[in-house]
Amino acid sequence: MLDEIKKLKHIRKKSGLTQQQLATELEISISTLSGWEIGNHEPSNLALDKIRHFLKSKKPKHKNGK
Repeated sequence: MLDEIKKLKHIRKKSGLTQQQLATELEISISTLSGWEIGNHEPSNLALDKIRHFLKSKKPKHKNGK
């Protein structure tokens, strides 16, 4: 789970998204996202599903479907 939060933060920063923008995308509060990023608490299973969906949508697309 920690790896997913690290990836989420990395992709958020690489994409130029603010915490507020990502929180809106994930339908959570900014304080919740901030808490995850600094390790104060962990996301619920429902939130993890949203994170995984978001991370999949941000994976680079390869040419020729590979």
